[in-house]
Amino acid sequence: MLLTELRATTRPFHDSLESRLNILDPGLSRERYFHLLRLFYGFYAPIEARIDAYGANSHAWVAGDRRKAHLLENDLRSETPSPTAGQLALCPELPETSTPAGQLGCMYVLEGATLGGQVVVRQVRPRLGLNGSGTSFFSSYGERVGAMWRKFCDHLEGLKLSDNDRGQVVASACATFQSLERWLCRNGGF
Repeated sequence: MLLTELRATTRPFHDSLESRLNILDPGLSRERYFHLLRLFYGFYAPIEARIDAYGANSHAWVAGDRRKAHLLENDLRSETPSPTAGQLALCPELPETSTPAGQLGCMYVLEGATLGGQVVVRQVRPRLGLNGSGTSFFSSYGERVGAMWRKFCDHLEGLKLSDNDRGQVVASACATFQSLERWLCRNGGF
């Protein structure tokens, strides 16, 4: 099963990123939180634009709009002073997304992050006094997070992929984790 292979192969990258990011740190400040949101925007916006360049009917966007950059823009409006999208740095080193397999591997990482986002919201919202504003990115689909994840996974598992395409999905997922970690590291995300 592709999902089993993805989980196993990406586990070291996922664990490294999660432990270094440490967004659930009880000492997380509001300033650091918004800094992380700016960095996430800098990663998500160009990735989504790149996937969009290959068509809105891409496999990656299957089963509903899964874009998140607009949620990050919304959250950043809660920051004082609020930056505009044009003021935010964008990640120049993105994973390969020119093929449907590359897009799917990237989306595996981005969609998987919605699951962890639920934990972040529950802990960060009361601690930082965000009261619903500033957490739409981590809230993403709200109560539909589990259903959206299952729909994505079902779609992924239902595809008839060649061995080469399966390898591209896995390689892209690993590259997405690595690209995000490098971006965060270079810009004070850790």
